[in-house]
This record gives sequence, structure tokens and C-alpha cells, in this order.
Amino acid sequence: MLSEQNKRLVTLEIQTEVQRFVNAQKRIDGQGRTIMARVVPDPSRQWIYVDLDGAFLPKGRTEMGEDLGQLVRDIQNHVVDLLAGIVEFKAVVIRVDGKRLDEIYPPRYKSRTTTRTKAQLVAPVDGLVVLSPSHGKYFHYGSDTWVYQRPLYANSTVVHEDTLTPGYTSMLQSLLALRGPTHATSIRQTRDVGNSAIDPNSGLKWAELAARYYLARLYPNETGMWNQYPQWQA
Repeated sequence: MLSEQNKRLVTLEIQTEVQRFVNAQKRIDGQGRTIMARVVPDPSRQWIYVDLDGAFLPKGRTEMGEDLGQLVRDIQNHVVDLLAGIVEFKAVVIRVDGKRLDEIYPPRYKSRTTTRTKAQLVAPVDGLVVLSPSHGKYFHYGSDTWVYQRPLYANSTVVHEDTLTPGYTSMLQSLLALRGPTHATSIRQTRDVGNSAIDPNSGLKWAELAARYYLARLYPNETGMWNQYPQWQA
């Protein structure tokens, strides 16, 4: 167990490293040149907050966008790598001026006033394309192990559908971005298929995990979205 003095030293080292990492990130249009970063643990929730100042947000931006989202993921993954094996935590949450990003850039369907009908439960978002690689590994409470959702392909001992579908959706994402940039203005995947960083809770690559774990990382407070059935096997 770390002494209080060693805990302070670890916190200081992590703080310094996170600030260095943020300083080294390539800036996108509208971001400030100098961005201050601070690491704040929340022991009650087992969350690690990374507090950034307002310079992190591009000026005039009304939606998060994939470019800003990638910067956020890079910071989160770096903090996960720094803390893995040192402290236990459930999520790394980015805040800007004290607000979570889902508060700053709420999903557009939340900010619209729409009349819901049986034929239209959620208002469409112009230019948004959501790709679902589906499946991915999940924690099976019956066997107490992480397993693929789909069985092995016939006559195969290694190939699962879970590992093939991300390649198709990634290829489709590239084609949409190349051929229809004026129509597909925001392309999202329901799994973090391009992320080879390790999730500290499962010990698996984020790219291997099912959508619920990706959503939990992006929207830790929206448990109705990803944790409606916490003991559900899939």
C-alpha cells in the first residue's frame, strides 16, 4: 500500500505527464495554443476526471466532431495507460471548465423539441451516419469470463463474426468520408474498433469490446443507455 507521501508523488507525476501529453497534442482549428490540464480523482465513484480549461474547445463549435473526439479518446487512453496497475478506477471522464462533454455538446435529439409518433420515435439528424460493427466481447456472468457474442464460423477454430464485422464498417466509413463528405458529415461507430489501447477492467483491447462498454466510457452517467440490465449476459 502506498504511503500518503508516495501517493502525492504519484499524483504529481501523473499530473505532470498528462499536462505534457496535452501540450504535445496537435491543435485543431479554433483551439487555444495553451491548454491547462488537471487530474482529479473521485474516490466515491471511482472515476478519474481530467479537467481542461476552455481553450480545449474550438471557438464557434456547436457539435463535438470526430476530430475533437479523437483528442478526447487519446487523452483518456493515455491516462488509462498511466494509472493501470497503480489505482483502481472505473472510468476516465473529461471535463472542460467543470462540465462533461455530453453537457457541452448534448446529442441533437435532446436539444430539439419534436412531436413523437409511432412512425418516428426519434428525430433524424442531418448528416449523421451511425455504423454498427455489432457483437464484440462481453462479460458472461454465468461462466465468469469474457466471451465473444457470436459462435465460431463453421469449420473454423479461430474466426468469429465479432472480429470480422469491424473491418467492414471501417471500410464503409472510409468510403462514406471519401465519396459523400457533403452528405455524411458525421460518421460514428458503436464500437471503438480503431482503439488498440487496453481497457483496465477487462484487460482486453477496446476494439474487442461490445458497444455497451464503449458507450459507458463516452457517457458514464447515461446508465439507462448501456446498463439497463447490469447482470444481463450480453
